[in-house]
Amino acid sequence: METRDFVEAYTRDFIRSLEGFSHKDARKIPGNPSENWLLEYFLDEYYVRDMVKRIPKMVKRAAKLSQIFPRIIPSHAADLYLREATRSYIYGFWQASVAFSRAALEQGLRERVKQKLGDTPGKLSLLIQSAATCGLLDAAHRHLAGRVKLSGDRVLHGDPATDREAWETLCAARGVLVHLFL
Repeated sequence: METRDFVEAYTRDFIRSLEGFSHKDARKIPGNPSENWLLEYFLDEYYVRDMVKRIPKMVKRAAKLSQIFPRIIPSHAADLYLREATRSYIYGFWQASVAFSRAALEQGLRERVKQKLGDTPGKLSLLIQSAATCGLLDAAHRHLAGRVKLSGDRVLHGDPATDREAWETLCAARGVLVHLFL
């Protein structure tokens, strides 16, 4: 094995052990990585190369989006969840995008239902039903909200999302939120 290949494999194993559970064959690196300049160099190189490879797809995904101009300004939390859902989609983190889309939808619904009714139910399914009952959601947007909820529930309970599901879930969440805040 060439030195470069060894370093790349070693760095890849190390990163896997940082980002999740280590593989049984992974080597433990002694000491604190933040105090190891060589390790920091390899991490920097790995992540820079990874991002450079991802950028063309990220640009294509970002270019598919449209701007959102709400009439009613949502809370910081609703905006933050939607931004995280969108960024996660752009970066290719499908599960995170779906989970944050669900969170953005729930936050937006909670805000609007509370404005309209003064109180909100705890479960998202009841929140969707309340929003429809009080006229905040028509049948089409209720259906979209239900799809976001189902996709989010699947991802949060261990069923990974595809890029297509992440896109469709993000679009559905954005559609419902635009409807709620226009």
